Amino acid sequence: MLHEIKSESLAVTIADYGGRLARIVYGGGSSATDVLLGHEDEAAYRDDPHFLGATLGRFANRIGGARFELEGEAFRLDANEHGNTLHGGAGGFHAKSWSVEAKERHRLVLQLVSPDGDQGFPGRLCVRTRFSVEGGTLTVSYEAQTDRPTPISLSQHPYFNLGGAGCGTVEDHAVSIASGRIVVVDDEGIPTGDVQAVDDTVFDLRRPVRLGEVLPRPAPVGFDHCYLGAGEGVRAEVVHAPSGRRLRLASDQPALQFYTGGKLDGGFMPFGGLCLEPQDVPDAPNQSAFAATILRPGGTYRRSIRYSFDEI
Repeated sequence: MLHEIKSESLAVTIADYGGRLARIVYGGGSSATDVLLGHEDEAAYRDDPHFLGATLGRFANRIGGARFELEGEAFRLDANEHGNTLHGGAGGFHAKSWSVEAKERHRLVLQLVSPDGDQGFPGRLCVRTRFSVEGGTLTVSYEAQTDRPTPISLSQHPYFNLGGAGCGTVEDHAVSIASGRIVVVDDEGIPTGDVQAVDDTVFDLRRPVRLGEVLPRPAPVGFDHCYLGAGEGVRAEVVHAPSGRRLRLASDQPALQFYTGGKLDGGFMPFGGLCLEPQDVPDAPNQSAFAATILRPGGTYRRSIRYSFDEI
């Protein structure tokens, strides 16, 4: 089922299946534009390989070897990408039907109970995702509790095109990310444990860079890299000069995966949308160099993402 929440300048459609952002229409009257890649039919998301708009969990991004150890116990996970676990496994939160806990004009709350052993993760996890709009800002916030220690990293996976969904590539978008460091990964996207400074590299987005000047570098599929926050969370900005639209992102998450959609297909053109995914560092449960968020009984996991749209 699809649900719409509205403010005076945003109309956001959310699907039960996968807790997905399906449409974000910004502006009013003739200037109203859907700036999000998505499907008109909710059923199409069941065959979607790109995690379009989905709530990601239990652990956003990759866990190497589809395994981790926690407090001396080894856990085997669902391997859904080259022997690794991507976005929680094939049956992750993106592939589950969420239930509606509350709905108002400006707010929707979805909930999900992930049982002990779901995709191999320990503990019964109770999750709420809250979507709310005010003015030109969409806020997505997460809350979770568990009955056993478990790693958790929740995020959202929207593909933005500020020129309008399906209106060409994002090469005419300028992106800036307030980070001077990226995580070094191997050919499968698994961190090596090293961190690289972005100085004098194609990864330096501390000042706005028009994507057409750097794509398809740094790889044939463009960017798919994790930027580290500086302790206060992560910040990014996207500007589309032809339309005059701007997106500003802010989150209390420790890292930000930036993906330029180079692998999009099946009705979506490569580089047709870009993703900004606040999250924990990929493979953090296996990486001593990076802190993993381990949720324990009696505690509450809380994170939020704020997407603010305006005009320049």
